[in-house]
Amino acid sequence: MARTAPRHPAGILPRVIFGVALFGILVVTHLWLQKSDGFAAGCSGFADVSVTSLAETMATEPGCETVTNSVYATFLGVSNIVWGLLFYGLVALLRLGYAATGNDRLRLASFGAVGVGFLYTLYLVYLQSAVIGAFCVLCMTSAATVTALLILHAMEHARLRRGAPVPARPPAPFAIKPYALVAVVFAVLLVADVVVAQQREAPEDTAAAVEEPATPDRAEAPPAIEVADPATQCTYDTEFQDVAAFSEFTDGPYLGSADATVEVVEIFDPNCPHCKDLGEVLHGVIEEQGDNARFYFQPFPLRENSFGQVAALYIAEEQGRFFEMMDALFERQNPAVWGMTLDQIVAAGEDAGLDGASLRARLEDEGGLQPVIARILADRVATVEALSTEQGISVPKLLINGDLVAPTMTSYSADCLTYFIEEAAGGGVSE
Repeated sequence: MARTAPRHPAGILPRVIFGVALFGILVVTHLWLQKSDGFAAGCSGFADVSVTSLAETMATEPGCETVTNSVYATFLGVSNIVWGLLFYGLVALLRLGYAATGNDRLRLASFGAVGVGFLYTLYLVYLQSAVIGAFCVLCMTSAATVTALLILHAMEHARLRRGAPVPARPPAPFAIKPYALVAVVFAVLLVADVVVAQQREAPEDTAAAVEEPATPDRAEAPPAIEVADPATQCTYDTEFQDVAAFSEFTDGPYLGSADATVEVVEIFDPNCPHCKDLGEVLHGVIEEQGDNARFYFQPFPLRENSFGQVAALYIAEEQGRFFEMMDALFERQNPAVWGMTLDQIVAAGEDAGLDGASLRARLEDEGGLQPVIARILADRVATVEALSTEQGISVPKLLINGDLVAPTMTSYSADCLTYFIEEAAGGGVSE
């Protein structure tokens, strides 16, 4: 006589499935916490958070930030992290309902949800390998978890189809008791992860602390400052002298003389009003000191909203239009809004002499843009490593032969910059 397949979740396998679903919630929550922290402790979240170790981690494991900041990080306008939490939460609830009621439809619904989740997981893995060109460790851990859920569901389904004998299901309160114990362990681990993430204090050289300038935005450019005694009024920041990574900022296009011995670098965000102010001052200095110095401009996205404009700057650099693009972005800068729409960036590119359609196509080509984004992230890490303080990093920053100019309106004046350049060139100060 054929046995009827049992319709209740007896045995250890259903509990394992429930536990794996909760583990998936832990993985995705951990990914969310690390992304919120800018992956300052590496992809896994367990690395040293010093600037030096961050730079090394970003150089060898850039995947997490690259993947989670890519255009593929959302689906239907919702972050994949949120979708992951909803997915694992749904599976866990369906399994708990199956444990309490023995309703086989709940088990089949869970099996179906896992099947859909596995197909989407394959798509995400394909994107990381073939399109983005980088792998997120925690994303791949989640992919392995979904795969494990599919295998476990298939094993359970095959067992029930065979009609394998299982112990009788106890009354509902006792049936879910083992699941409650698993849920308690999960809750403890989840709370511990959140607490550790919130209480982790970034060290003095952390790259995660990126702050805006303390000075307020201005509606109009500040008036020119006359310096009576440059030797005493013009100062460098004594905390940053002979910056070791200075040469990393002087491998791009420049203005001025190729034979000059003085190198000047402005670190700027295209949305920063103070960076625009300093750039305007530098334009006048370049006209007067172009024979004595080479002037470099290093983009630094202080906020995520600036990534598109910085990417456009690097694309313009490929076509020899970096400075034209920089001027166009500054010209269109709106101090009330940090960032630009794609249409505004394209319009700025056209002002700079770029083909608007080609620029738009480059910025919308997610796969082709990945090398540009990788360069932005690498340059950002180098800048943070070289110029962070215990408060983080602000812009603008101005370096002259590796020494950081004190971030004051006086030291940023045309008189002081001329003084610094002539002093560095060894020619004294012109009268």
